Amino acid sequence: MAEDWQQLFLFILPALLFIAVSLLISVIGGWRSLASAYLLSDPFPAGRWWFQSARMRFGLAYNGCLIVGADQRGLYISIFFLFRIGHPPLFIPWQDVSISFGRSKWFGGVTLRFKNEPQVPFRISETLAKRLRAVAGSAWPSETTQPLG
Repeated sequence: MAEDWQQLFLFILPALLFIAVSLLISVIGGWRSLASAYLLSDPFPAGRWWFQSARMRFGLAYNGCLIVGADQRGLYISIFFLFRIGHPPLFIPWQDVSISFGRSKWFGGVTLRFKNEPQVPFRISETLAKRLRAVAGSAWPSETTQPLG
């Protein structure tokens, strides 16, 4: 009987650890804060890019595990279903997005900030920013400090 409990414990412990780490990452990086303000309620748009990367608060990296989409209404961000615990899909309207360019302490590229959670940066590559701008069209935030080439 004790062996059964040990085997069960060896299965449950990694699962609980995975859940705890995922929840902790969502809090530290700011995803949880963004979800409280920008939880997705509509379907994800057809225009989306898989295997995207971004850095958030404290330089926390989401490397190659993001799904980013956009349309004229706003920005959609999701994470692969295996890592979704604590990371619900997000929708941020373009009118809530501000953009800055250049290098930060940890990452270059383009930094998006959001009106309702300005302390949570969302740093993406210039390539992804160009894709988003093309899809957003005239809804793309005009407060950019430097044009994308």
